[in-house]
Amino acid sequence: MHITNMDAFIASLPDLLEVLGEDVAAAVVSVPAMNVLAKADGIKLRTSFEVGMRVDINEGIEKVIRTKKSFVSLTPPHAYGVPAKGIVTPVLDEQSEVAAIVILVKNLEQYSRSCFNLTLFNVSIE
Repeated sequence: MHITNMDAFIASLPDLLEVLGEDVAAAVVSVPAMNVLAKADGIKLRTSFEVGMRVDINEGIEKVIRTKKSFVSLTPPHAYGVPAKGIVTPVLDEQSEVAAIVILVKNLEQYSRSCFNLTLFNVSIE
């Protein structure tokens, strides 16, 4: 399976995360081999992936490969050290088969803190 411009995308991952301007981590996984092709960690958000390591197929990854559609999930703080929201997106080859997946995870710590503070504020005015 060949994916046009995959090398250019992988090379641009750190710049992409910088442009997003938030604490975001990313990884690219080859589907045939299920090994990590690239990763970029965020500020606090760190993935457990290392380039070259094999990735186990979990429910989210399996769903993306089977349906060829993105899968979004919330992740509890113990997974990344902070609450996070992730998306697993398929990368299709020229034959429309899933050849890789891109995993993006965003730190929701600031969002969670804001919601908690808003809840405290609402409770205090009642």
